Amino acid sequence: MAEPLDAMKRKIEEHFAQLDETVLVVLKGHLLIEEALDTVISEFVFHPEFIQAANLRFAQKLSIARAMSLDEHDNEMWGLASGINSLRNELAHSLRSSKRAARIQAVLDLYFRLADNAPTDVRNQPISLSSQCRFTKCSRISARLEVA
Repeated sequence: MAEPLDAMKRKIEEHFAQLDETVLVVLKGHLLIEEALDTVISEFVFHPEFIQAANLRFAQKLSIARAMSLDEHDNEMWGLASGINSLRNELAHSLRSSKRAARIQAVLDLYFRLADNAPTDVRNQPISLSSQCRFTKCSRISARLEVA
């Protein structure tokens, strides 16, 4: 009985020994976008308490907000938000994922394609080094969602 507990203890220590900056940035960026989606949706309905009680998932909120957008529904920011959601789900549900690097790169590629003022020195950095700048666009996404 001690062996499985010891193995679990080692696994916990391994995963908490260092802060995974990428996970932290993705989770916080995702949370900021979700808060903006909640705000947008709540502003456009007469009884937001029913939306809140529905316990909608991020992807559902994203689709509702996009459907309510008058002229930004084709904006590629929706794809970026969806990519961030996919990345967040991958990171939240798997400690060691073979898809992690590919999902991070997909989000970065779209971010840098959409970012009109992304620092050029960050574009060629390894994925882990660029994690701090990755979601600087989150505030702009949130702002655009709130006015869309």
